[in-house]
Amino acid sequence: MDLKQLSGTVEQARGLGARGVEISSREVSGHEAVLDAHGRVEHRATASAEVTVRVWREGGKRADRTGSPAKIDALLADALKAAQAAPLDPLEGPIDQHQVLAGGLGVRDRRYAQVTDEQRADVLTEAVRGVRKASAALGVTGFSYRDQEEVRRFVSSRGAANEEWGTSYGARGTATLPDSTGGQALTETVGYRTFASMVALPYGVMLGQRASALLRTPRELPAGPVRVVLSSRAAGRLVGLMGQVFDQDRVQRGAMFLSTAGASLDPRLHLLDNGALTGGLRSRSFDDRGSPPVALTLIRNGELGGYFVNPRNARRDDTRATGHLLGGALVPSNLILKSGTRSVSALLAEHNGTTLEVDAFDPSHIDLVTGEVDAVVNGVVMTSNVAAGAVYGVRLRGHLADVLSRVVEVCSNTDRTEHVDAPALILDGFRLG
Repeated sequence: MDLKQLSGTVEQARGLGARGVEISSREVSGHEAVLDAHGRVEHRATASAEVTVRVWREGGKRADRTGSPAKIDALLADALKAAQAAPLDPLEGPIDQHQVLAGGLGVRDRRYAQVTDEQRADVLTEAVRGVRKASAALGVTGFSYRDQEEVRRFVSSRGAANEEWGTSYGARGTATLPDSTGGQALTETVGYRTFASMVALPYGVMLGQRASALLRTPRELPAGPVRVVLSSRAAGRLVGLMGQVFDQDRVQRGAMFLSTAGASLDPRLHLLDNGALTGGLRSRSFDDRGSPPVALTLIRNGELGGYFVNPRNARRDDTRATGHLLGGALVPSNLILKSGTRSVSALLAEHNGTTLEVDAFDPSHIDLVTGEVDAVVNGVVMTSNVAAGAVYGVRLRGHLADVLSRVVEVCSNTDRTEHVDAPALILDGFRLG
């Protein structure tokens, strides 16, 4: 459904008694490719579409309905009926119209329509080749690719009529280590806005480097405190996980580790959220309520600096919604953790003790409410800046607020991990056990 058709439905709703109307739609078409155990690539096309109709009656009585665009008339009728019985809420209503860039933020890859199945298959075969080139001892499994073109539209009774086209590309794969390591498996997941980025940054090479770094002589570390190095990738995954808890309601009721910690983080930590970042995987010119992105400083000098605001709370607080509402939840856009000025290698060269360079955290073992970390990890044992062995399946415990208040160094090594830019970190506060 184009903007003209959606705007016609808005007028139809007002004619049927709605005091306010918003309609958002999302259409996605794309491709998937999977590499099977015999080295063959299987392709399939994907497509989906949905529309959300949101109506208000007198007194802010609201109802939402989501479904197929082909059933928009039925969705509208159902929403109008449900809104009649909804509770009064003076803070509810369509958002004010905001200026949105015409055509969006330029997140549509012009090359998208020219990408062929052969090129998609090459991404997978090159990725597998990159892993095997790193070490013949590594196994490969679960290699897949996807791309999609998405068009999002938003119209409202306040006069908004926004449209944005975007593309995204993603891939993943797993490298398995030999039985001598306990059969540990490492997975790499990547996401980009352009096919050129996908080709220029081969994820199989990155995965092979990570996995081969663990093919070292096993080394035991004593239980107790341990200094930990998080690579840029591992720090990016951790920051991406942390970004999920900056919902205003969650922050204000103390349901996240920063608001319950009672102590500041290291003052060198600065975390930004920028939904208009050039080439950002989560850049967008408006969210599901038509709000353009507001750049936020979530952590400033180690202190809580901001949070994501929904339209209802924005009206209550006489402020502006921050443009983070997608799929019914407030979610981060592009996260940026400010980097330091010196490399990991240079900083570790000045440290004569032992450190553990952790490959990745399993997010299911981090409690974002309490901040407790209890994870099983693999890693490389470093003596100064020299690799001295590897550990597999060790238990790492700590508390996020404590660990992030005891930052030893914020390094200059920064990479983009999907929607997060983060530097490597050297941390105290963890313990093995």
